[in-house]
Amino acid sequence: HWTETGGSGSFAQPIAANSLVYWSDWKGVLHATNPATGVDTWSVNVGITTEPSGVTCARKFVGPIGTPVAAMSGSTPVLYVPGGNGVMYALNASTGAQLWSTSLGPSPNTILWSSPALYNGSLYVGVAHYEDCLGQIQGHLDELDASTGTITHTFFTVPPAPGCSGGGGVWSSPAVDPADNSVYISTGDPGTCSGAGVYAPAIVKLSATDLSLVSSWVVPTSEQSAGDADFGGTPTLFTATIGGTQRSLVGAIDKDGVFFALDRTDLSAGPVWQSTIATPSTNAATGSIISAAWDGNRLYVAGGVATTTVNGKSCNGSSNGTIDALNPSNGAFVWRTCESSQMYGGITAVPGVVVEGTLGKTVQFLNAATGATLYSYVAASMIEGECTVSNGVVYIPESNGDLVALGQ
Repeated sequence: HWTETGGSGSFAQPIAANSLVYWSDWKGVLHATNPATGVDTWSVNVGITTEPSGVTCARKFVGPIGTPVAAMSGSTPVLYVPGGNGVMYALNASTGAQLWSTSLGPSPNTILWSSPALYNGSLYVGVAHYEDCLGQIQGHLDELDASTGTITHTFFTVPPAPGCSGGGGVWSSPAVDPADNSVYISTGDPGTCSGAGVYAPAIVKLSATDLSLVSSWVVPTSEQSAGDADFGGTPTLFTATIGGTQRSLVGAIDKDGVFFALDRTDLSAGPVWQSTIATPSTNAATGSIISAAWDGNRLYVAGGVATTTVNGKSCNGSSNGTIDALNPSNGAFVWRTCESSQMYGGITAVPGVVVEGTLGKTVQFLNAATGATLYSYVAASMIEGECTVSNGVVYIPESNGDLVALGQ
């Protein structure tokens, strides 16, 4: 339908609300775009972070990475936005006017790779470091009062210095379970930290009331990817019937290429099952940081490089990833597809269709029941963020900073 030009990259998933599409680019600009015309109704700068002088980082700069949350505060539509500068913003969703802003750590080494979750008047936001070139910070999850931006509670994933120099960044997004008032996070590598109080790399369950620890499971050392064990996939809540009993599970994929599924009532018991999706790697595109999707029937996952053969096609190359459907009861593959490229963004699932963008510029639309390719769209650049489907239109964030709208 249209392409709206941004600039210099786009990771955040676009969202549709208030008859607008909200999306951001790495010039630090948050756009509120008319979905009918592809023209911005308003835009506002929400910050970037640039590598300090004299330091060489993998990324010279980053803009907004996390996805905003749209909600109502009384009669005012509000957009809660993770900025590209380690600052959370609350904006009037109709005008872009700032309502409040809260820094979640010192710049330039505090980055909100995480998207916030809104629940019961609180925002839950993961905090991690910019790049390894600046060293790691003490990873944490912050709870903010959504009305004022005040930080009400913080959970640290590793102990403070001097015993621990940093680690356990929360760079995936939190997941809320209203059934028992809990918040789940997955955490990054532990850095130099070890011993008591180190919840990394791990899946952690916290009380939504005060972020007190409920339960946790740390990936065993023997299963950690050499040198850089990380959870980059957001915890996915799902249910499964196991041995005739329905169980509430939570799962996430690690850069070791394994999707771990745990019982929500006792994470410390360890995985109910685990399924190897991709090759273990310190490279996020080779292992996996891809958040899964759950449609009430199947789990949809994806990985970077899979050392396997799928439907007679070798996925043993340096860039052949897979998109897969898993049985939620045991992690067995229902179907697999061998893709020609690696992937970063989370999977989008709508009734009957699975949508996933690739680093090879292709957006794949797959039959959710069989994995058959329904349509492939070749974009102008890589797709690093998650696509959104709303009212029959697909919004695709391109790594050149543009937003594309597709539909019938």
